[in-house]
Amino acid sequence: MVEERINRKEINRLAIPAILMGISEPVITLVDTAFIGRIGTAELAAVGIAGSFYLMMVWILSQTLTAIAAIVSRYYGKRKLDGIAILIPQALLSNLLLGIAILILTKSFASEIFGLYKAENEVLENCLVYFNTRSFGFPFTLGTLLLFGIFRGLQNTTWAMYISVFGAIVNLGLDYLLIFGFPGIIEPLGLAGAAWASLSAQILMFLLAVGIVYAKTPFKLRVSQKLHPEYKNLVGMS
Repeated sequence: MVEERINRKEINRLAIPAILMGISEPVITLVDTAFIGRIGTAELAAVGIAGSFYLMMVWILSQTLTAIAAIVSRYYGKRKLDGIAILIPQALLSNLLLGIAILILTKSFASEIFGLYKAENEVLENCLVYFNTRSFGFPFTLGTLLLFGIFRGLQNTTWAMYISVFGAIVNLGLDYLLIFGFPGIIEPLGLAGAAWASLSAQILMFLLAVGIVYAKTPFKLRVSQKLHPEYKNLVGMS
């Protein structure tokens, strides 16, 4: 039996893209903050508060990324990926539904949530303007991270890195256009423009990830009514 040795080059091939994969959401918020800082202090405070809350919720709820990566890598190592063919769409649907539930819950209590951050008056109003649009990104972000976990399980972190970088670039361009406008073509939207730019980037990233699943993996996103045996393990690890 020949023992395969993993060298540093192989580790870096997976690790470096995996590190870059996680930049999209923090970078999107940082870019929003940088641009909005040119508008006013109340708007800047609002993006800081609402953006930090959004990121906190995403990273708390994104543990399915690691859980699905562990399951997929196990089946990948055994060369039995067909054994989890129905698990993948079930996991994705679960994340999308979780995102929708969090969207409804946080939007319903947004004023109370940001009140706990001591936001009031103009700052609170701006928090709601930004968050009420950006919160629609919860399902798309959680869905994207779930798909990133699948890519990681397949020992390919490059796909997720490219998508993350693309999302950050799209957000950067849209931020400038939507916040400050373009004379004669696009009216400046200010704080709302930053939220729409972020949401647009998140939707595009999700669609790209779905496209790669169909084009580059053996999985198809058809949901089966029969619950996969690994589903309980996925939920438990998450």
